[in-house]
Amino acid sequence: VISIDTSDFFKEISFTVSVPRRRWDITIEADLFEEIARIYGYDRLPTSLPKDDGTAGELTVTQKLRRQVRTIAEGAGLTEIITYALT
Repeated sequence: VISIDTSDFFKEISFTVSVPRRRWDITIEADLFEEIARIYGYDRLPTSLPKDDGTAGELTVTQKLRRQVRTIAEGAGLTEIITYALT
């Protein structure tokens, strides 16, 4: 169950959403918003450019290690797969 604080968007409305077990990819509020946008249609959403220039990000040590392991595994002919739950 994901509860969303919608106080910024709707003044007196709140939602409680129950996500089916088969949708293991929806775990946080942002995942739910992304799913709503996908169903509504990305092309129907208003677009705007970011206001700030932003700052350059850097990979964490864990992310760098995962990339190195993935590169070595791919070089050895292995393929990464993600399977969906059967329930």
